[in-house]
Amino acid sequence: MTVPPNKNRIEVSADAAERVQTALAWVRAFPRDAEILVVAHSAAAAIDFQLHLVSATGSWFGLKRLTLNTLAAQLAQQALAQTGSAPASNLSFTAIVARAIHTLQATGKLNYFAPVATRPGFPAAVAGTLAELRINEIDPDEVKIASLTEREREVIALIAEGLKNKQIGQRLFISETTVTHHLSSIFSKLGVSDRLELVIFAFSRNLAKMPQKTSRPGDPPANI
Repeated sequence: MTVPPNKNRIEVSADAAERVQTALAWVRAFPRDAEILVVAHSAAAAIDFQLHLVSATGSWFGLKRLTLNTLAAQLAQQALAQTGSAPASNLSFTAIVARAIHTLQATGKLNYFAPVATRPGFPAAVAGTLAELRINEIDPDEVKIASLTEREREVIALIAEGLKNKQIGQRLFISETTVTHHLSSIFSKLGVSDRLELVIFAFSRNLAKMPQKTSRPGDPPANI
């Protein structure tokens, strides 16, 4: 359908009700059999918009409603078919998350979330959180770092200095066993398996400062 130039509009408003009313007024300018595609942030929002429209104007034959995800999936169908792939729905994504939670629980790696991991709504809650993080382009490593306690950050900095557990305990006035517990928690939160991986991660993410090279007698002067 060719839209007359005087009907091309871009409306921006922080008021949701005002946005809906503006969109309704724009749609009503077309004949009831005009083909119009409504793209909403959710299926419920698209249905609500159509109900507002037909309650005031009666039946509308050309209106088609989609969410942005559904529209993207339809546009990508041909390319996906060529690679033997299919778009993942919210249900399939939640199923993958549930499988990952089950695997982590079976290997005893859930730690903090273990008490609530078996609750029916936990997989859906985790899937929703992951979707929000992806939409907002949050770096997964930043989420890991944010989970560290202040004491764990201190332990990481001292490990980067090359200190052993006993030395770290002496520096922080805690027992060597407590240092070991902190390390176990750090490894779990950051997804590293040993001290070397931890030090590399710490340097790359500014959790620790690279040690400065100290000059010794007989060393050649540094180039500046």
